[in-house]
Amino acid sequence: MSGVPSRILCIGAAHWDIVGRAGAPVHFGDDVPGRIERRLGGVALNVALGLAGLGCRVSLCSVVGRDDGGNALLLRAMTCRVDCRHVVQISGAASEAYVAIEDDTGNLAAAVADGGLLEAHAEAVIAQAEAGAQTVAAVFLEANLPKAAIERVAEIARLRNVELIANPVSPAKAVRLAGLLSGPAHQTIIANVEEANVLTGATHESAKEAAKAMHLSGAETALVTHGANSAALATSDGVVISTPASLPPGASVTGAGDALLAGYLASPDRHCDPQAALDFSLRCAADHMKRST
Repeated sequence: MSGVPSRILCIGAAHWDIVGRAGAPVHFGDDVPGRIERRLGGVALNVALGLAGLGCRVSLCSVVGRDDGGNALLLRAMTCRVDCRHVVQISGAASEAYVAIEDDTGNLAAAVADGGLLEAHAEAVIAQAEAGAQTVAAVFLEANLPKAAIERVAEIARLRNVELIANPVSPAKAVRLAGLLSGPAHQTIIANVEEANVLTGATHESAKEAAKAMHLSGAETALVTHGANSAALATSDGVVISTPASLPPGASVTGAGDALLAGYLASPDRHCDPQAALDFSLRCAADHMKRST
């Protein structure tokens, strides 16, 4: 395969983000001034929006409530050129939300994610994933889905001979992807160092070592980030590294990882030039943080 896939299916969370940026340092129990922003969120939806913004054809497979929040989310996503025909709406259910508090430097101080709806209706998501996988060249999957659902989607990708790209979302949920390390061909896992260490059962200090370990554990391609430190991309041809660009003070980290995921998926070089693909994905993350300053 070469170039950008004709269509990518993004499977996972879609909700509203409520992000509060404090105007002063934050400590436990503080009540501080700042600003609050409501925006589209969820790893799968963020990646889909990023892909659409980079000119890719993209479909979203998720679940939202049949309520004002869900209706508004779908309308906004479709306005941004995301195909939402594989999003399930649940009557009588409230759409989910993610609430984050950033300190005055842009770093995450605390967050609460309401993810029960996606897990409760995983079977409906799987059915839509099976339908959507018939017309795509790649599937992006994230670990907000239950482990059994992730394995079902991986099997669908294998049977369709579709490239699978997966993201652990967090160290706590990374274990849900463990079965993918011995899973389908054309499989990529994108994680940070902590998530990669959970997947490999080891403790690596650098993205380079963590990416090598994930590749040796079974990931055909492993991209590992490490905050402001060097990121690494491991394939059968070896490991390449790249250092993120310096950012202005106050740059927001919320959503930066999802922007990196979208950048890697959209990179026309990801099947032929790992270094160029890694550099492009880091630039996309940096651009997102600069816009969110």
